[in-house]
Amino acid sequence: MAAVMTAMGGLMKAAFSQPSPFGAAMPLGAALPFCGSMSPSGAGPTPEQTLQNAAQLLQASAVLLQHLGGKPGAARPTSTALTGAAPAPKHPPSGVPGAPDVPPGRNDKPTGNHTVADYVNANNGLLGKLGNQEGVKDKLKERYGDWDDPNRSEAERKQSAYNAARHVGMCKNKKAHDGSDRGDVPKNGKMEGATDSGQIHPGTEMAALKDSLKGSGAEQDKNTRDILGNPNLAYTKNKHVRKDGTTKSNAKMIASEAGKALFFIPGLSNVLKGIGDSEGGLGGAIKGGFGGVFKTWKNNAEGVGNAIMTGQVNPSALLCEMYKANIAGNEQSPEWAKTMANVL
Repeated sequence: MAAVMTAMGGLMKAAFSQPSPFGAAMPLGAALPFCGSMSPSGAGPTPEQTLQNAAQLLQASAVLLQHLGGKPGAARPTSTALTGAAPAPKHPPSGVPGAPDVPPGRNDKPTGNHTVADYVNANNGLLGKLGNQEGVKDKLKERYGDWDDPNRSEAERKQSAYNAARHVGMCKNKKAHDGSDRGDVPKNGKMEGATDSGQIHPGTEMAALKDSLKGSGAEQDKNTRDILGNPNLAYTKNKHVRKDGTTKSNAKMIASEAGKALFFIPGLSNVLKGIGDSEGGLGGAIKGGFGGVFKTWKNNAEGVGNAIMTGQVNPSALLCEMYKANIAGNEQSPEWAKTMANVL
């Protein structure tokens, strides 16, 4: 505390040695209400008074800290302690009945009275619908055993299904790369990230599954622990991958990129972005395009409102405000364009 007081005093002393930005009519000391008593001449506190007032301010802060969270120098309370919120989970949930939310070992024993079908159908049938793109299903069976093999005992198949379902469930239930929610994607019952041709895109659930099964033996064990232990999907610059880990077709990727490049034509840009962000086939693309049209209309209405508020109700002013509102409200506009639209 003494070091902080000394540093604060030095900074304030230096500040008072500078010319006041308010001129002679208002010295710098008078502009700072916490600087305490004035010098007899009324020209602001002297450096000695400044040091004294800074010390008093820091002492008062120390008393406040004692009431809020203990003595100065003690560990400050965390946001959890202040808000009562639960800490963020270290691992994504597996979504498997009776299973802990930790990366599975090769031979973990299932708990509870569950069947093979219970595990295969966990997470809306995730394991049962899993494909074998780039050999991921084969590698999963090599690691945990084949839950589909009728020649194995029920107990062996149950153990294999239990651990494999936990593995794919933890990949499925990850958050976006920045920790944000992915909406209903973790509940859709299919592993996202593979193309129709069998290619797996990075930054997706399938990529997490593929990477967690790389190598063999101890190397694979480490990959499983590291990747399943991370609650978020990996970041990728792949233009086919959306933030929520789902993927776009080549046509939708091209539409998104065209919309980004044509940000200065707001209506067209919004329509192309809507198509690029849409889910499903032709119906989804049409719906996304109309969404871009509605967004343009919304921005136009905002621009008209801005023109009315400024009293500039004439055709050129209306068009200008509508254009500015569309540039500022277009997610694909670069930051410099948004800044210019807001300040013009």
